[in-house]
Amino acid sequence: MYPRINLPVLCLFVFVSGCAYAQGPEAGAGLTITPQQFGATGNGQTDDTNAIQSAINALPSGATLNFGDASKTYLISRMLILKPSAAYAGEATIRLRSSASLGTVMAALMSGGSDDVTVTGLTFDANKVGEGLALGVQGSDGTPVRNVSIVNVTFRNTLATATGNTGAALYDPSGLENATISGNTFLQCGSGISIANADNVTIANNTFTNITAGDAIFLVFKDKSWQYGEGIQITGNRGQSLTRMAIELWASGPTKVKTPLIANNTFSNWTPQAGGTFGISVMTGTGAQLTGNVISAGITGPRFGLEIGAPSSQISQNTITGFDIGIVLHDCHDSTVAGNMLASQLDTGIQVTNAPGSKENLTIHSNNIWYPKQFGIMINDSDWGGSSVLWNNIMRAAGEYSDDNNLFFQGIASTPPNSPVTVSHNLVFQFGQNPPPGFRFAGIRLNGFSGANASSVYDSNTVISTGTLSNTIGLYAGSPGSADGVTVSNTLFELLNSVSGGATSPGVLKKNNKVVNCLLQGPIQLTQ
Repeated sequence: MYPRINLPVLCLFVFVSGCAYAQGPEAGAGLTITPQQFGATGNGQTDDTNAIQSAINALPSGATLNFGDASKTYLISRMLILKPSAAYAGEATIRLRSSASLGTVMAALMSGGSDDVTVTGLTFDANKVGEGLALGVQGSDGTPVRNVSIVNVTFRNTLATATGNTGAALYDPSGLENATISGNTFLQCGSGISIANADNVTIANNTFTNITAGDAIFLVFKDKSWQYGEGIQITGNRGQSLTRMAIELWASGPTKVKTPLIANNTFSNWTPQAGGTFGISVMTGTGAQLTGNVISAGITGPRFGLEIGAPSSQISQNTITGFDIGIVLHDCHDSTVAGNMLASQLDTGIQVTNAPGSKENLTIHSNNIWYPKQFGIMINDSDWGGSSVLWNNIMRAAGEYSDDNNLFFQGIASTPPNSPVTVSHNLVFQFGQNPPPGFRFAGIRLNGFSGANASSVYDSNTVISTGTLSNTIGLYAGSPGSADGVTVSNTLFELLNSVSGGATSPGVLKKNNKVVNCLLQGPIQLTQ
């Protein structure tokens, strides 16, 4: 027999087997019960699983199960099945027993009955045995979970495995609609948040520390008939000591994802792992907004700072430090990359890849790219026609890296575009005073066969080198005629060993270029 629960007077009761249950919507609104009313001790030693489950089962719609203050610790040995249309609150800890089956989920909302749930203030300690909180599980993924709020909850010590969703602190495989996940702490977890088909979901101001196998935040999308993929906001999250990705949006095919906002997140200090160690990756949808994020690798090895495969996106005002490549652009035509600060990338500041998809009509402007090891901006695909590379500042000090004596640094290097492009008002500046003798430097490099870059415009750029370097070049042609038909105008070449280098390009269209204190003209005549 359950203990007596005092319900509001104005309720309709149905008596079944001697127990009273309130009927109707929100029948328990304003009602609070505790696990202690059902025999739980909260002493951290007694197994309270059955008592807590009994309390959950007795919750009327709209009621709150309050676990009490931080002095309470409840041991459980199997999964708690939560009821929808209820709140779970308190400052207590719910801890999974070490004897529980490996991979045990601590608490779950079942598929088809997961709506209208609030979880606040609690600590879920999986004790390195199982997982945290699962939404919409043990059923088909045909119905999304709706109206969920998870606020100021601590998840710790979830199981770490290298693959799959095992180890997730917070997991939803069905879809999540109208949800807030805010102010939570994820500590020593296999992975953090893993959600399918989010819609109108805010993930904000959460903290992640020591995520040991998967992503801190992972949103995956499968094309479904219902509405999903809009109103996604991932903002103000912080993390350190990550193993894989900080934030990942991914899909295996076309989706309805539109304009996700990923802003003002700060992540640092990745731990070593081979393979897919990135900062933020958005590889689905259109119109992604990535702004104001700060990500710092902290070690040698993480591959990409920001990876973008979403057309018509805006990537602005981000600060990225210490990755192999700062910003990687895949299928992202009509996107803008502007005002970002990229420092000490171990290969390239910004790279346009040759992965499938269009990169046409890109605008890459006003980025500060400091100390990239090999390339400032590298265009590795012909499918970038109609793009503009404008007002970028690329700074490199010869001798910055231990193997600089064998490196050929290139400020802006490009594959011939499928239609004309504009590269203008960029600064490429080498300022090492005592460079190693084998270091080579080229401000701008054009590749491709004769005439492959014709009708493109390189205007008002500046290439400067200081020190005593003998291998410094302003404009470099990778093959004979690479610069034929290209307009090179109003460009300043200063303190270089040679204004041009590489192969000859007698068909270059030159106008109003200025040469200051350069020793040689080189194979391409760039002044009149």
